[in-house]
Amino acid sequence: MNMRYVVSAVVLLLSTNLAIAEEKPASTPFKYLDMPVKEAAQRAGVQPNQANNIVFDSEGRHVYLEASGGTVGYADVEFRGSAPCNPKQEIDSAAALQSLGMNAADLELAIQKPDNHTYYDHKRGLKVNVACSYEGAPLTVGFSRKQYNVLMGSTNH
Repeated sequence: MNMRYVVSAVVLLLSTNLAIAEEKPASTPFKYLDMPVKEAAQRAGVQPNQANNIVFDSEGRHVYLEASGGTVGYADVEFRGSAPCNPKQEIDSAAALQSLGMNAADLELAIQKPDNHTYYDHKRGLKVNVACSYEGAPLTVGFSRKQYNVLMGSTNH
């Protein structure tokens, strides 16, 4: 085998692993879904709590990863570094999703209320909910594969 190809492959592999390692833990929380809890905790840099859930703060966000068996089944993000929301005013779900590595234009908007936008990500098989729970609350985004499957008529997850 040509040594140039081997070196190129090794450099590509190392740079890919570094990019994964350098990713901020709260930047794309939906990637934790279906991941073993131990691996998710290691990537987030924390230990699971007594209920085997993972909770951490990063980048002005409070992240909660709920365990379902031995894997992460639900991810929830509170934006603590932004202005409090008001359920009577339309939320900016597109900006929240963009900051979490998703493009709202690529998702199906299923519910649009001023305080709650629910999307389906058919590419990743996710239900994504952006909500303002009460006046003065932080904006929250929840990711669930289970709810997507129930709503789409599949029970495989």
